Amino acid sequence: MAKKRKNEKFVISESQMISALMEHSTDSIYFKDLKSRFVLINKALAERFGIKNPDEAVGKTDFDFFSEEHATQAYDDEQNIIKTGIPAIDIEEKETWHEKGDRWVSTIKMPFYDKKGKIVGTFGISRDITDKKKAEEKIKYLSFHDGLTGLY
Repeated sequence: MAKKRKNEKFVISESQMISALMEHSTDSIYFKDLKSRFVLINKALAERFGIKNPDEAVGKTDFDFFSEEHATQAYDDEQNIIKTGIPAIDIEEKETWHEKGDRWVSTIKMPFYDKKGKIVGTFGISRDITDKKKAEEKIKYLSFHDGLTGLY
């Protein structure tokens, strides 16, 4: 195995790091403007939206992908973050879709600041926790019902 010389450095730009994160993360990552329109989404979220290229989401909102109920809640949350600057951390959300089954996600939503410290939008990361929620529901059910008969 070749040794690295002392003067060799691991050099990578911030844009390369962001690109790697956006390309390879299995969590949904998104950036939105002040009107809650997508300005950037990652590959995983594009796949969940059923679009081939993340650029297809630019300018769209949650209302284009989710049910009105979920999109309204997401919009209200984001507008509150923009107004107050207070992030929403570890929020469990039920995502209801137009033509897909519901999913549960654990979400972090943060204000997005420009270089002058002004809020210019929001960004967030959502992790699918549907399997975890189903397991919790099963445990809850079994704690009150007989495992063989299903009786209370």
